[in-house]
Amino acid sequence: MADALKKQIISVIITVLVVCAVWGTYMWFFATKYNDYIVYYADVKGLQASSPVLLHGARVGKIKDVTFENPRLVKIVIQVKQDIVIHAGAIALLKSTGLVSDKSVSIIDGNGIQTLKNGDVIASDTVIATNENTINAETIKNKLSSANNALQYLRDSVQMLSNLESGVATLDKNMGAYANSSKNLVNMANSFTTTIEHLSTSAKKISSTSKNLLSTTKTLAEKTDKIHQSGIQNNVDTLRRTINALSKAIQNAKQVTTDSKTYIQTSKGIETLNNQTKDYSNHPKGFSILGKSKKKK
Repeated sequence: MADALKKQIISVIITVLVVCAVWGTYMWFFATKYNDYIVYYADVKGLQASSPVLLHGARVGKIKDVTFENPRLVKIVIQVKQDIVIHAGAIALLKSTGLVSDKSVSIIDGNGIQTLKNGDVIASDTVIATNENTINAETIKNKLSSANNALQYLRDSVQMLSNLESGVATLDKNMGAYANSSKNLVNMANSFTTTIEHLSTSAKKISSTSKNLLSTTKTLAEKTDKIHQSGIQNNVDTLRRTINALSKAIQNAKQVTTDSKTYIQTSKGIETLNNQTKDYSNHPKGFSILGKSKKKK
């Protein structure tokens, strides 16, 4: 029930803000804007609110309000369009065509350099006096200034209400955006957790693969080292055998050169081979196609 009451209060506040905003918008952008001026008369001769205000014979505004300042003084508030300029020294005259309802205020513009502002007093064509004292123009000006300040305060209040309405609407949008952001953050957190799990699994696989690769590399290194050692040993053995064979050949050569018996036998063999070669060259043997040898004649 408290929530329902709260919603109703918020609805009423928003409704008031909307109405004020619409009214303020209309008054600011669409309604004709006026400056208010004050005129005091001892007798208004039947002048009523909404009666016309003339300047040089043309209608430029209307009577806004007719009230008694005191029993002997009538206060007239006239509205003149903001684009109409009234100079200092202007006088407001009461006009009548003879009919009771046909009353108006005709303004004769002044010759002053300064222009009248909103809330200023325009002199009338009647002498305003009381039995007690003459009205103090400064007092009237202060009252008009206070009234102008009150009007400005009212306008500021309307603007504040309009800003409050915008703030409520913005807050509502931000709350929706915050809810969506919270959902997105939750989804991102879930995705991040899943990614961390995948990375952890991948890290374990990489660690296992690295261990296997290290073991394989170590095994290959050991095998390669054994192969190199075996090849070096084989090369050393081959080199050793070659050196031994070469050493034996050198010893045989030395033996041939130093042993006279072997030298004599070798010389005789070479001499016999040389004689056989000469004999074959001088007496070559012939051969027939039947395989029998024939002596060459």
